[in-house]
Amino acid sequence: IDEDQEFLKELRADDRIANIQQFATKSGIIKTKTENEGILLKGIGPDYQWGFIKDHIVNGKAFDPAIKSEDRQILISKYLSDRLGLLTGDKMFIYFITSVEVKDSVENADTANTSVVEPQDTEQTAHTENRYRVKDFIITGVYETGLEDFDKQIVFTNLDEVKNINGWRKNQTGGFEINLKNMADLDESEDPFMISFFKYIAWNFNIDYEKKEYVADKVYEITGNDFTSQTVKQSNPAIFEWLAMHDTTAIIVLVLMILVSVINMVSALIILIIEKTNMIGIIKAMGMSNKKVKRIFLTQAVLLIGKGMLWGNILGLGIAFLQNQFHFLKLDQSTYYISFVPVNFEWWYLIFLNLGTFGICLLCMLLPVIIVARTTPIKAIRFN
Repeated sequence: IDEDQEFLKELRADDRIANIQQFATKSGIIKTKTENEGILLKGIGPDYQWGFIKDHIVNGKAFDPAIKSEDRQILISKYLSDRLGLLTGDKMFIYFITSVEVKDSVENADTANTSVVEPQDTEQTAHTENRYRVKDFIITGVYETGLEDFDKQIVFTNLDEVKNINGWRKNQTGGFEINLKNMADLDESEDPFMISFFKYIAWNFNIDYEKKEYVADKVYEITGNDFTSQTVKQSNPAIFEWLAMHDTTAIIVLVLMILVSVINMVSALIILIIEKTNMIGIIKAMGMSNKKVKRIFLTQAVLLIGKGMLWGNILGLGIAFLQNQFHFLKLDQSTYYISFVPVNFEWWYLIFLNLGTFGICLLCMLLPVIIVARTTPIKAIRFN
């Protein structure tokens, strides 16, 4: 396709889009003296965002697509490096299958025998043949993302090299990748809870619900049927299904933890009430109202919850901070796509989680406080 497309101007004007980058691909086979491996050569230009790949380089460095080098430069994965025994600085050979148009000459001559040779008319016909080409590349670096399918296939080189291998013109490219500033702007599946909430409010209060225009919908609409558009979720469904499963697991674990903490705190308050039952009877007999007695034990409940949450936050956030810095909790990369437990500090989530936990625990504490209020002074004094 041509590099200049009308829809690019409209997309670049969208504040939600961080970057639009060109790419081109070509399938090939890396061949060494003892091994060979099928790969997908991905050509990238100066507009490509290297951030993610650069963060995962384990040896060497990433080449600069903006600088033209005499040698063909390439970045391969650690999987391919180990599998084929290739290191940074080595020369590697990739075999490509290319379609070549071959012209045939068909002679038009009289089939009768003659001793006179005359000029013959020829017709030019053509057919396509698949031929292989070999290109050599110099390895500038080795990366490891932990995404097994990605690491097994993708190797990076300059966009112009892939164009040349494909036999394209300079103003042609393979496609465009769109990077967003916020993943929530991708499609409707990013925030289903809020969408369902707004639809519910609009339905019950007869409010016109204006559907949010997501970037995926916009791209599909303005590119039309001439182009194929895919979101990262559509091209990598297994990864996102795996992440969704872990989100569900996290919610279940969180609910169980809150349930356990509520049971522990209620038990602690009930034990405190039982220990102070005689005192409750005495202060009630001396004229203290039920309201003031409730206030005393609610204050104790708040202090108990607050103390537990304070130390819980200090311990939990402390471990999370250390994990974020030193990655001491490891994971099996072949199973979990990553080599360590990642930590993401979303302060709004932490605030709402603390407020929600505090509110739920405080509501559950009302039960033993009500029991205190209903206890008569005589029964409380006699309690042993």
